[in-house]
Amino acid sequence: MTARPLSTIELRGAPQVWLGVNFWSRVGGPRMWTAFDRDVVRRELQVLADHGLNVTRSFFFLPDFMPAPDTLDEACCDRYAQFLELSAESGLGTIPTFVVGHMSGENWDVAWRGGRDVYADGWLLAQQCWFAEQMAARFGGHPAVVGWLASNGVSLYGGGHGPSTRTCIRRPGSSRARAGPAGRIRARAPPRSGSRAGS
Repeated sequence: MTARPLSTIELRGAPQVWLGVNFWSRVGGPRMWTAFDRDVVRRELQVLADHGLNVTRSFFFLPDFMPAPDTLDEACCDRYAQFLELSAESGLGTIPTFVVGHMSGENWDVAWRGGRDVYADGWLLAQQCWFAEQMAARFGGHPAVVGWLASNGVSLYGGGHGPSTRTCIRRPGSSRARAGPAGRIRARAPPRSGSRAGS
């Protein structure tokens, strides 16, 4: 059995088991950050909360969030910030996923990859680390963020999963995400329903 030291979260003064789902809105699917419908997302999150869920896994869809090296799409970042606000309103926490190149049965590559190895090319690893640091700096202090995930569909996207690859997978964002605004990464309770971001 896999050891899970953060298998529970503190919620309203008592430990609760993480119960959640991967989240894409029905409007846009993986491309929801370019087709964001705030009212639909609010209703979808509330349905999850009404059914007793307390956490989602959310995804920084890399081709949309990082359209070029050293570049963030500010519209996508703003929509993700709105998603965090809506999650907090519904009493849900979320686990953002940094590097999403494979999702829903397909590879979604950045246009500027240029055939580089996702897990071995130094320049491309640096780009992934930069992106993760930017996201952690922007959103790490939000009460709806309860953890971080490095990537999704690792072997399907980049291929290979030996020891060296596993080391590379841990690199993106590890320093900033682990440090975070509070100096360490930790599990946090999803915010209570009705709470506001930053409160």
